[in-house]
Amino acid sequence: WERVEIENYLLDPEIVARTISQFSTGFDMTVYRQALSEAASSIADYTAARKAITECLLDPFPRPVTNSWGSNRGGDKHLLPDDRTDVDCRVHIQQTMDRHLEAHSHFAKHVISRYDELLTEYRSGSARENFITYFAGKDLLWAMEESLRQFGFDNPIAFRENIVLRLADSPEDIYTWLPEWAALRRLVTEYQPKSNKSHPLT
Repeated sequence: WERVEIENYLLDPEIVARTISQFSTGFDMTVYRQALSEAASSIADYTAARKAITECLLDPFPRPVTNSWGSNRGGDKHLLPDDRTDVDCRVHIQQTMDRHLEAHSHFAKHVISRYDELLTEYRSGSARENFITYFAGKDLLWAMEESLRQFGFDNPIAFRENIVLRLADSPEDIYTWLPEWAALRRLVTEYQPKSNKSHPLT
C-alpha cells in the first residue's frame, strides 16, 4: 500500500462518507473535509521534522532514534505534541541531536538543513496536497480530536473503531471503494505462486 498507515485509509473522505456519514445524524462531510485539511495544516511542520529526523539519523546511528514526541494519546499511547509549530519542531530536533549526537554534533546542522528543505513540501507542496498519503494517519486522527468531539465521538479511537465496525458490517464489496483497495484485491486474487519442488511446503 502507498499510504503511511491504515488510518490514512480509514480517514479518507470516501471511506468516511460511506461509513460514518450514512449512519450518524448531523455528520457533515463538508465540515469533516475542512477539519481533516486543518489537521493536516496543523501537523505539517511536525511531519517535516519527523521526516528530517528519520532520513538523517537512521543510517549513521544504529541506536533507535525517536522521531515523534509529545503527550500520550488514547489507549494506544500515540505521541503527538500540543504545540506543533516551527519553533517547537526546531527545539525538538535540537533536543534529539543533543541526546544522540554527543560525538557527532555536525549531524545536527544536517537535520535542521533537511527540515528546512522539507518545510515547503509539507506546508504547500505535493506532500501537503496529498497529505492523506504522506502524513501519518494517527497524527491526523489525533490532530482532529476536538473536531471529532464536535461530531459526537468521545475520542479519535471511538471514531476509528466506528469506521472499522461499519466496514466489517457493510453488505457492499468495500474493496471497490478505493482504487488502491481494488488493485490490491486483484493482485491477491490473481496471485499464482511459483512452483518450488525443493521447498518442503510445496
